[in-house]
Amino acid sequence: MRPGEDLLVHLSVGDSHVFAIDDQKALDLGGRDPDWKFTPFLGYEEASAEILDKYAMLGVSSLEGQRAIVLATDGLSERGIGVPNPAETVFDVVSKVEADSPEGRRATDACRGVTEIAMRAHRSQKAGDNIGCSVIWLGD
Repeated sequence: MRPGEDLLVHLSVGDSHVFAIDDQKALDLGGRDPDWKFTPFLGYEEASAEILDKYAMLGVSSLEGQRAIVLATDGLSERGIGVPNPAETVFDVVSKVEADSPEGRRATDACRGVTEIAMRAHRSQKAGDNIGCSVIWLGD
């Protein structure tokens, strides 16, 4: 992220997500393409430069109008494990946090909210996957 230049440079490999959240929606800038036959990831034993080049999602976008950037692992999105609509879930969490949490706590509260929702989904589906989340709050 380069706020002084109004730039968000993002890269994800496999089924990790980068969500950019504005006033209307959360846009998933990363994640897994549903047409892929397998999902590579960083640390994948057979990940060559060619595989990572083919499957990496790389982009540059403006930070203008963004409230938050949320990074999340596949534990939020994995079918039968995570939530049905990860982008909508992330947007709802960020919106609630913005309304209810004091400035200075919003990134922490949003991160906790996304993680707790993913964990509830895992428990309710008697499944599990890794869960990781990080939030950069831009609105304060």
